[in-house]
Amino acid sequence: MIKEYYPLEDAAVEQYWKLKVINGKLQLEENTEAESESNPVINDKDGTTTWVLSIDNGRLVLADTTAQPDTQFYLRDLAGDIWQVIVNNGVIGVEKVSKKQSVLDLSCYPLDCRSSGWVDLSGSGNHGVPHGGARPYMVTPGVMGFEIDGDSGYVDCGDDTSLAVVNRITIGVWVISQVDRGHIVCKYRPSYGDGDYDLVTKYFSLYIDGLGYPDGYKRVEYTLPKGRLIYVTAIYDGAYMKVYLDGLEEASLNIGPHTIDNSERQLFVGANVLHTVKYPFKGLIAALVIENRAWSSDEIRENMYRSPVYRMLRGLPHSMIYTKVPWKQTQGGIYVP
Repeated sequence: MIKEYYPLEDAAVEQYWKLKVINGKLQLEENTEAESESNPVINDKDGTTTWVLSIDNGRLVLADTTAQPDTQFYLRDLAGDIWQVIVNNGVIGVEKVSKKQSVLDLSCYPLDCRSSGWVDLSGSGNHGVPHGGARPYMVTPGVMGFEIDGDSGYVDCGDDTSLAVVNRITIGVWVISQVDRGHIVCKYRPSYGDGDYDLVTKYFSLYIDGLGYPDGYKRVEYTLPKGRLIYVTAIYDGAYMKVYLDGLEEASLNIGPHTIDNSERQLFVGANVLHTVKYPFKGLIAALVIENRAWSSDEIRENMYRSPVYRMLRGLPHSMIYTKVPWKQTQGGIYVP
């Protein structure tokens, strides 16, 4: 999960800190909130040592620890650039990964949900406005989503030009589906009925090269189990369209290099609102991210493992589930009674 800062606690002096990237350097800033996460584990670039990062009396320190698979660690600076936190021969630092990539990073906190809707954390301003039977739902502390009723509910994220991805895309989202076929995300295209890019509970589709239907319509099908909280990731990397479920590749289609169409219409979450055949979604949609690049398989797993939702499902420390009908937690996930 790419963050603006990483909250840590200095146990020696009972002080909380924000670990941030400022002007290309790691810096600590006092945190006025009593928030912290587990100390991150980072594999040294020399490939022989693994370190755990912590704070001791206001200083960053590294200590030897056992290797863990979940070691990638990213921060976004104020300019929107993305940096990977690294250790090289025992020295901690950062490497720039890329310029700002997110066009949509939807999350919300309770007050945001009550006042206006979903909040776009990407900085692109694509804030989602809920309509009808789309109700805010706390999945786990710090992660809000929406229950979509399968009838009138949807979220409108607008038609900003930042949503018009061109030749690469990633869609990542936590989903509980109660339908065989329903639109999770749809960038609407009025002449075709689907989207420039469209993630449905049974397929991921793209319209390409301005060819129209059917020549310009590409679709890769997959099976999304119903009634269970699943991390769904759809990518197009310039050659392959792929769908991953809980970090594992479920479906793949080689379509070669193409340009994704741009209809300059709204992006909807939970329905294809303007088309006659809407295929509404019913269930839970949370923590939706869209980027104008393709995540690698390692990044997909990293974003899933770093999510508070994954921590909640695994029962890791500080994870909780907000219990409210109709969802309930059982071993291995959240199921609909």
